[in-house]
Order: sequence, then structure tokens, then C-alpha cells
Amino acid sequence: MVPNLRVTSRLNCRTIMRKPPNILVFPPSIQGGQAFERLKTLLVSILEPHSYTIYPLKGSECRQSLWMDHTQLLINLESSRSDPDILTRFQSYLRSPEAMLLHLNPEEGLATHLKLDRFSTLMPPSHRLWYPVCLEKVDESVLKDILGQHFGLRLQSGRDSYDANLKGPGYLYASDEVIRLKALNLHDQWGPELSVHDVVRLESPLFNRTAFLRRLQTRYLGRILLFYPVIGSTFEPLERSVGNGVVVMADQQSAGQGRGGNAWLSPPGCLMFSLQLGLDVKSGMVQRVSLIQHLIALALVHAISQLTAPSENSLRLKWPNDIYLGSDTKMGGVLAKSSFCGSEVTVNLGLGFNLDNALPTLSLNSILDHQLSREVVLAEVLNVLEDLLNQLERGQIESLLQLYHRYWLHQDQVVRVKHDASDEISVMIKSIDEFGFLNAERLDTRASLTLHPDGNSFDMFQGLILSKR
Repeated sequence: MVPNLRVTSRLNCRTIMRKPPNILVFPPSIQGGQAFERLKTLLVSILEPHSYTIYPLKGSECRQSLWMDHTQLLINLESSRSDPDILTRFQSYLRSPEAMLLHLNPEEGLATHLKLDRFSTLMPPSHRLWYPVCLEKVDESVLKDILGQHFGLRLQSGRDSYDANLKGPGYLYASDEVIRLKALNLHDQWGPELSVHDVVRLESPLFNRTAFLRRLQTRYLGRILLFYPVIGSTFEPLERSVGNGVVVMADQQSAGQGRGGNAWLSPPGCLMFSLQLGLDVKSGMVQRVSLIQHLIALALVHAISQLTAPSENSLRLKWPNDIYLGSDTKMGGVLAKSSFCGSEVTVNLGLGFNLDNALPTLSLNSILDHQLSREVVLAEVLNVLEDLLNQLERGQIESLLQLYHRYWLHQDQVVRVKHDASDEISVMIKSIDEFGFLNAERLDTRASLTLHPDGNSFDMFQGLILSKR
């Protein structure tokens, strides 16, 4: 049901899932959006936790083609659709042999428009289903049978019962000297459930403090670390100013955040953490603050390269904030948020990486000869990141960009770019600039251009537009 890719390690070949585990619901606006929320709640209660993300597919997004390569299952809630652009997109999606479509509506409507018989030879019967019942009357047991038996999606078992609101206590890892130096008031910063007396002496069985500190060589990054077995998002404790270099790590996130409001799958075994930088407005880093999100992704890839053999080093950077294995398999991503208050700029950075998770996609440890622990990888990422930030502060931009380009995917890649509302041009990607934007060259005139993403939620690299700077 999903395309396979053969990935070769030094020991063997493994079959992995390439298509992102996304379920799209169209249209999301029925009944004021309540239909989507009701269906999402139902799907979450049926599907295996941490295995799928469920998104609304808006009409404006549906008229483009970006969503097709990022969808494992499309669920349609509308009985009829006369918009020719959307019908064309649906037909294009159905031509793919791995396309899966579920139509939840008692009326024939869209089925007639799409003329399913035309696609019967292209689509295996198991990949399409018209279920003639409106959403309000969908039976959970029947939907579970459709998703599991008909489409082969992973369902919850009895042991998978999952409470998205579950949140355990946090564990603070810091030396007494650091706490006295920072004069931390944990009650004000992280709430009454944490206190210096309680958390400094606690050890979580899910985090090896000794291994982490043995590898950590930073001056400030990670010297204060808050670890949660379960949390909504590691960004939550950083919503206020908590200190320069503070790191928040979790074993599981129930509401992980991706860019553009996207959800981020956070199964156990992933490396998931956020950190906060407090920068003086006069700092050299603030002048190029937009480059910092690229540096944390670079820190992860470069750190892994230092921890593994050269033959295993195939991690690459997909601009602007994704981490790939080779050119096809997404392994991680970065989220950055910044705010300005007085003389300080606060930058919160989040990173999620498939290090040791069993599902739903490939993890790095599954293809390595020697397993890497989260503690060692986290410490090495922080070591590399602090060095990169120091270079940025000193204005050593060329060395940073040289290292970034060593790992990125896009050298001399040709893409179509939006020139104005009705025109596109072909350009060749050359590099990123000192602010993290793309440098490109027009194929027709050889003129130099600066590009930035258009904000689409599926693939930012497929929606580039000319910078207005």
C-alpha cells in the first residue's frame, strides 16, 4: 500500500516507508469545522498512537498538487463537488497506485464526478472505498474494520490505550553550583510542581544523566536540563523566559509541534528537545537571527557524522528545516520561534529526530552497526551547536555556510519559482546566504535571485517565491 525504498547499510538492506503517515480530511469546513474535529477525535481513538497525523485539507491547498505526495489516506466528507480544479486534483491523486481514498457520505455525488471505473485498473480495490454513511452515523467498529482490514492502517490494541492529556512530573538536572549561580526560582518559572529540593535529587530511569554529562562539553547549553517522561510539547516550559541555554527534553510528547502549526509525531525513542537562547540585541547573533534555525539542524547532522563511521554518514539537510536520510526519507525537523522584549531577543529552538523509534518510520539506529543513545547524541548536538553559535557571534559566516553546504541536498537543483501571481520561472539553486535565504540563478537570464518559501504546509521547497527584500 505504500511505496518501498531500499536503504543499504554496511550490514543489510531494509525496506522503509517513504510516504509521510498523513491522513487528510476534505473539506474541513463542513458544519463550521465540527465535522473535522469529530472525525479526528474518532480516528485518534482508533488508530495506533504516534503513527499518523491528521490534517484538514482546505480548498486552496487541494487546488495545488503539493498534498498528493504527502498523503497516505484521503477522507472525503462532501457529497458533490463541481469545482473542476479540485476534481482534477482528486483524479490525479487517484491515478497513483498507492493512493487510498475513503468517501464518507450517503450520496453518490463525487463518485459520479470522478468516474471510478476509469481508475479500476490503476488502483487496487483495497485502496479505494465508498462508504455510504454520513459522518454522524459512522459506527466506530465499522470504521475500525475499514481502516484496519481494508486499508491496512495500524490500529490501537488493548495495551495501546493512550491519554493525550497525560503529563508526568519533570526532572531537573543541574549542579548545585549552577543553581546558586542562576538563582533559579523554579516555582515562578516552571510552576509549583517543581522545587530545587525535590528535583535536584531525583533521577528518571528514562534518562542517563551520567552518560549525558560525561559527553557534554558546553559552557552554557544544556547545563540546566529539564526532562519530562511525558509532556504536551517541549516548547511549553519555554513559553516564558527561563534562562539562556536551558534545555527541555521529553521521552514522549502528546502534542508535538511542527512548522506552520503542523503536528509532530513523537513516539518513544525519538530525540525530542527544545532549548532557549537569550540574546542581547547588540549581539552579533541577533543581526543574523534567521540563520540560527539552520544551525541547530546542522548541529544534529554534523554531530551524528562525528559519532558514526563515514560509510554510515548519509544524513542531509533539506532547506529550510528538515533532516533527511539520503534524499528521500525524512528523519527529523526543526522549529524556531523568537520574541523581542526590552534589550533581549529570546529564541526558542525545537528539534525532533528519529533516533531509536520503532514506528512509524525509519530510525537511525535501525541502520547503524552500533547504537547511539539519546543522551550521547543530545550532548554532542549541544557541543556542536554552541561552537556554531560562537562562530556566528564572531562573524565567521563563511565557515558556517561552508559546513552547511557540505550536508545540504540542493546544490544546482532546478526548481520552478513563482515570479508573480500568474507566472513561474525556472531557477537553479546555488547556496544559502548569510540570513538563511536561498541564492539562485535564473536559467534564462543567469540573473541572481533570492528566494524564500511561500508558507505552504506540505513542502516549503516546492512553493518558493522571489524575495521582496
